[in-house]
Amino acid sequence: MIVCCLRGGLGNQIHEYAFARYLAFLTGQEVGLNTFFYGSGNPNPTRRRYELGAFSCSVARLSSENWLEREPIVVDGKAIEYLSEDDVLMLDVIDAMKRRPNKSYALLGYWQDYFGYLNNPEFWKLLIQEFNPKVPLDAADLDASLRPILENENTVGVHVRRTDYLRLTHRYNTLGADYYAAALDLIRQTVKSPDIFVFSDDMEKAKSEELFDCPVTYVETGSLHADFNLFRNCRHNIIANSTFSWWAAYLNANPDKQIVAPKNYYNMTWRQEEYERDPRVLNGWYMV
Repeated sequence: MIVCCLRGGLGNQIHEYAFARYLAFLTGQEVGLNTFFYGSGNPNPTRRRYELGAFSCSVARLSSENWLEREPIVVDGKAIEYLSEDDVLMLDVIDAMKRRPNKSYALLGYWQDYFGYLNNPEFWKLLIQEFNPKVPLDAADLDASLRPILENENTVGVHVRRTDYLRLTHRYNTLGADYYAAALDLIRQTVKSPDIFVFSDDMEKAKSEELFDCPVTYVETGSLHADFNLFRNCRHNIIANSTFSWWAAYLNANPDKQIVAPKNYYNMTWRQEEYERDPRVLNGWYMV
């Protein structure tokens, strides 16, 4: 079994699950999830919540051992080995699993130093299925202004990330009107009369910045999962420097989707240089 010790918000949880699921995909093992980070035992309480239960993920076991203290995680009567991203690269983990496909591990980390495995088309199809919501979207349940997302061919989901990024400007680039204008210009080369839907974790801030010089619909469902599923159901996506919109775009099942991502992700020089070496842009995506 591959046990994924979760941390972070929805986008990071998907990153962590996806890598564990890929190792299981390679070896025929099952995936377990450890949710200790979100429980009362965490000595550093978080506002984040366990989010993957809303999807159809293949989870063979849920547990809550204290992985911060490396509490033993027992599978088939044996304590399994912890693997931390602080000690090993993703490609090395993949190689190790190929050599010993029956060995169980508990994975610690966000696992974002290698994205190439996500270009595997069969694995992409598997994740599309596993991240279908347990409660499907139904146009009849949506506000009339949002129904085109499920019905029309020219919809473009645009993500604006703010909240914590506004106090982390030393780390993350704040994407402004120039980025969104350039991204929309690129989309308009192939999408006639795009119907634009704006998603944000701070909608009032996004509105106040007047980022768009064209009509847009602001999506305000009040639900993280609804926003995620609506964004991935737009035919095309303009993402922010955010794991939330990155994964929603990746899980967009439209075979003809146009995805635009930012060139300038970080304000930290070394992180930006690292990003430029492996920019997290998959086959057929664009950067501006």
